[in-house]
Amino acid sequence: MEQLNPMSEMMRVSMTKIKEMIDVNTVVGEPITTPEGITLIPVSRVSFGFGSGGSDLPIKSRAGFGGGTGAGIRIDPIGFLIIKD
Repeated sequence: MEQLNPMSEMMRVSMTKIKEMIDVNTVVGEPITTPEGITLIPVSRVSFGFGSGGSDLPIKSRAGFGGGTGAGIRIDPIGFLIIKD
């Protein structure tokens, strides 16, 4: 098994958390049916950015590591698909 360095592990955990927040239903929402029988499907635009950095911090008694990650997510509703018979 591949041994991960601290930076790789931080990036892996961050990307896993981002994937948990965004799925296909974030972009194309669940259909909504009105009492009149019209189906509305919300559509959104999803944008996100991701950054990370780190450095080994040599200390005489032991090796150290410092690092951080950050992400921003923006979800903008842009419209509805309307389906009616």
